[in-house]
Amino acid sequence: MRFSPVCLLALAFNIVAAGAAHAASVAWPLQYRDDSTNNFRWDKRTDSLIKATARHGFAGELALALAGPPGPVIVEENRYFTASACVPHDCGRKGFFWLDTATGAGLGAIFDGRYPDNTGRLMLDARAIRGDVPEAARQAIVRWLEEVKAVPTSVEFTDASGVKRPLPVAAFAPPQRFTPPSGGPSFDCALARTRTETLLCSDAELAARDLKLSEDYKGMLISTAILPFRRQLTALQQWWLRQRDADCEQAAEPKACLAAAYRAQSVFFQHWIPLPSHPQDAAGLAKSWFQSGDMVYRGQPYTVVRQKDANVRTASFNQALAARHMAALDSCALLVDLSVGTAHGNHSYGGVCSQPATPAKRMVLACDDDMVGHFGLRVVDRRKVSVEELAHFVAEACFGG
Repeated sequence: MRFSPVCLLALAFNIVAAGAAHAASVAWPLQYRDDSTNNFRWDKRTDSLIKATARHGFAGELALALAGPPGPVIVEENRYFTASACVPHDCGRKGFFWLDTATGAGLGAIFDGRYPDNTGRLMLDARAIRGDVPEAARQAIVRWLEEVKAVPTSVEFTDASGVKRPLPVAAFAPPQRFTPPSGGPSFDCALARTRTETLLCSDAELAARDLKLSEDYKGMLISTAILPFRRQLTALQQWWLRQRDADCEQAAEPKACLAAAYRAQSVFFQHWIPLPSHPQDAAGLAKSWFQSGDMVYRGQPYTVVRQKDANVRTASFNQALAARHMAALDSCALLVDLSVGTAHGNHSYGGVCSQPATPAKRMVLACDDDMVGHFGLRVVDRRKVSVEELAHFVAEACFGG
């Protein structure tokens, strides 16, 4: 059988397209799980991956968008990878990258939004996907659009065939959610069940406080591009809600109790900094950017505040060591304060300190408290100590409340 040149060209195109649709697995992006999109974007391999995913012009715009203010890297089922950000100095224009790491098939999305309602055109491009947008990708795009509060007015998709076609806008519309009234509260009062919820619904001042705090919390979550930090904040907010109800449900003056609780949490949000957890050496700890943060340890939240003078507690540590006939500390490289209790009135202190009189001139974690008289000491490897390790040690050995 003989083929005409046109038939041979068509056959070759189909073979190439079929090969593109069955790309090889790509596992390396999974290492950026829970990280910031910017860290993924500046990996040397990312440009090639984006170019293999979308066509030339689209890939360039997507690469630019992913270099701006970032969203988090999200991995689902240890397979589906997503990264997102917005164009530097033009956050109305947003970029989204989806990859099936098992097959290597990826998809890029650009949302061109208009201020102030954030409506606009959603454009999708995929060199290795023919036909419909994969369901896992569609769901990921919907979640992304909902988080960044983007509302598509049109959707167009260019697949492996190179043909651009419109898609139903409804398929990419975020699900309907409860919209709080302008005066608050943040939840549906038709579902109010507890005394606290009923009071928040019946009092205009408390309702407004509840809505404002909820908006602040959601804004902080979205602006935090590293998922472990989001989890820290979520756990602390959930604990605060439980504590709010426990403290105020039976209070003699529930309105005053709630007003005080909302004021305190608003101040907390203004000063919250995620607790870093990566190991550093002692000198690095002393000079690090860390000033304050929060953690949840064994279900209990702690506010961790770094003291400017790392040695203000050294005399107290040495007094406890002398009573135990142990070698004194020379100096401390880092000192933190864990304020405990609902009113944060009691304090437990912990330091990363040197104990030069010991044979190995060892580095230790030392802690004590203001109220009960706890004291703790632990030898550590100075090359691997971290702020998180110190905070956990203080919470475990020297809880003062």
